[in-house]
Amino acid sequence: MFRLDNSRLGLLSVLGVVLVALVSSLLDAPPPVRQVGDVSVRRPPPAAAPPVADLEGVPEFSVEVGAKRDSSGTAFAIGDGVWMTARHVVDGCDAVGVLEKPGRAIRAKGVAIHRNADVAVMRVARSGPPVRFSDEVPRPGDIAYHVGFPRGEPGEMRSRMLGVRVMNVHGRYSTREPVIAWAELERHPEESRPLSGLSGGAVFDGLGRIIGVHVAGSKRRGRSFTAHPASIHDMVERSGVSASESGPLHPFTPETFVDVADGLRRWGTVVKALCDVR
Repeated sequence: MFRLDNSRLGLLSVLGVVLVALVSSLLDAPPPVRQVGDVSVRRPPPAAAPPVADLEGVPEFSVEVGAKRDSSGTAFAIGDGVWMTARHVVDGCDAVGVLEKPGRAIRAKGVAIHRNADVAVMRVARSGPPVRFSDEVPRPGDIAYHVGFPRGEPGEMRSRMLGVRVMNVHGRYSTREPVIAWAELERHPEESRPLSGLSGGAVFDGLGRIIGVHVAGSKRRGRSFTAHPASIHDMVERSGVSASESGPLHPFTPETFVDVADGLRRWGTVVKALCDVR
């Protein structure tokens, strides 16, 4: 595993995060920021549960988040120098960044991590054409297209929405959050190995709008889970970033999704995210 290049941003360290307890009257205040040199690590205050249907009776599953080690995932551009990924991709790392080209990465200047959901954003001195977000929540039967770097290599998946689930995370940190469950219809390249590395990947609707962030896959092939859109929008708002409202749209179809996904990676909208642990 190569180390993140320090030449552009100096010898910066992404240090431990200060947990800030806020009373309810401060929940709408800007997220607290711990400044360390040029690096800022943001911890948004606890957010209200996403506005989904009553979670009582909703199927639940558990995920164990083990000790962090050098690894890679996926991130995608949401604004000028701002990238979204999954929380578990960057949480616990000594340094995180995005791959600029083979063998060279750019270290993140700041990381914002949602305390109650598996989403995060990074600020990086690199920009790509940003995505646009959908204002709609997926409905059962909707089709989605997952784009990223499964197992560290370019790959994509087409899936069908099953419904809302509750994901309980234990281990390195603990959360309980609503997520969207998807049934896999097709993947490329066609392999049976797990989708590790797709975590943090962009999940699009047919119009090319973001409707999810890939956060988990079942041990048996055929099921994947994405952050709920309300959690994603909450992360954007509470981290203080300005998401693009004018990014280009690249529609997907079952016949073209592989080519569209390749284009998003080639244009630098979807990139590989890297984690260093020392």
